[in-house]
Amino acid sequence: MQILAKAPTRIDLSGGTLDIWPLYLFVGGATTINLAINLYATAKLEPLPGTKISIVSKDQKATQEAGNYNELNHDE
Repeated sequence: MQILAKAPTRIDLSGGTLDIWPLYLFVGGATTINLAINLYATAKLEPLPGTKISIVSKDQKATQEAGNYNELNHDE
C-alpha cells in the first residue's frame, strides 16, 4: 500500500505566517499578503520490509536511513 499526500503552497509577500492560528492571536493588527502559486508539496509513504526506515528529500538532496524509528537522527 502507498500513501500520497499533496498540499498547495503559497508565497508570503508580507507578514509571514501571521494569518495562521494561533499565531494571529499573539500579534494584534498584523497583515499578511499571500500569493497563490501552482506548486504542491508532496509526501509519499511506502512500506519497507522489516522495521527499516528511509527518508528521502528530493529537493534537499538528502537521505536518512535507520534500522528502526528509534535509530533516526531526530536533530536533522
